[in-house]
Amino acid sequence: MRNRPVGESADRSNDRTAREPHGDRQSGPLQHRRHRHPADGRYLADRAAEIRADDGGHAVLATAAAIRLHRPQRKSLAVDLGLTNKVALVAGGSSGIGLAIARELAAEGAHVAIGARDPDRLAAAERVVREKALGRVHATSVDITDGVAARRWVEEVAAEFGGLHIVAVSGGTPPTGSAVAFDPATYRAAVDEVLMPAVELALAALPYLREKGWGRVLFVASETAAVPIGGLALSGVTRAAITRFAQSLAAAAGRDGVTVNVLAPSSTRTPLLERVLAQRSADGAIDAELAALDAHTAVGRIARPDEIAALAAFLASERAAYITGTVQLIDGGASVLGSSYAPAK
Repeated sequence: MRNRPVGESADRSNDRTAREPHGDRQSGPLQHRRHRHPADGRYLADRAAEIRADDGGHAVLATAAAIRLHRPQRKSLAVDLGLTNKVALVAGGSSGIGLAIARELAAEGAHVAIGARDPDRLAAAERVVREKALGRVHATSVDITDGVAARRWVEEVAAEFGGLHIVAVSGGTPPTGSAVAFDPATYRAAVDEVLMPAVELALAALPYLREKGWGRVLFVASETAAVPIGGLALSGVTRAAITRFAQSLAAAAGRDGVTVNVLAPSSTRTPLLERVLAQRSADGAIDAELAALDAHTAVGRIARPDEIAALAAFLASERAAYITGTVQLIDGGASVLGSSYAPAK
């Protein structure tokens, strides 16, 4: 038992006011903050005490107004992520999670360059990003599986905006299937489509981030970066490789002010997911497929792209300067339910 401080009441444990927040206000005299009048320096409470009854209350109102006028104002509760005028390059920014990230960063004041292969989809994405943008928006049709084209894109963005601070790589979805479903050539193709673009872009951008002494690298992978899923062999191989590359890069660039993190979202309602589910369905309807995915999460639904983008924006911010080398599993609690989980009916 701890020693009771001198003067502490012996029955303090029974004193309700000692156990409740602000409980002491119920028993003691109300303490007032004393404000001085800006004109003569006298305390406003003293001035109020001198008001005569025949003033009709006008002086009381004036004194109260003076107190309100000179009361310290509360600070805004808005969170400044420190992204204003930062330059962000978002690969795979024409749809899904990549587009959501581009839009979120643009809304936070960053200048955003998006890149993707399909010119029509890219043009539509550029319009969407501009709707919320506080800075400049730039769109480039580029195939990031072409290493030369990817490096040239990075160089062009850095030249156009005078530097580079943030790189987010989203894109590349290999076929689904078990480890024995594919031949070695398919494994190599998955590596070229998913792993190598991420490596190429990060290495090409790193000198610009180091030059600024401030950088953020974000890889959008999938839950297979953190959780083994037997039917997603190619995803697991490539996303696990991205994770190990990211962690090594975090160790190499951390002293230069550069953080590196991996986002590992589970099923997210993107246009790509909807197309895949429609292909699986006999009649093209996806409601039943979505319901099955929703059921295997702790929150009862799959993610929205903007929810993944919100985490990406935080990791890209000043607030996340100490977070690096991590894999952020974003699965709505699916991983904690277990494979035998069945929702209550």
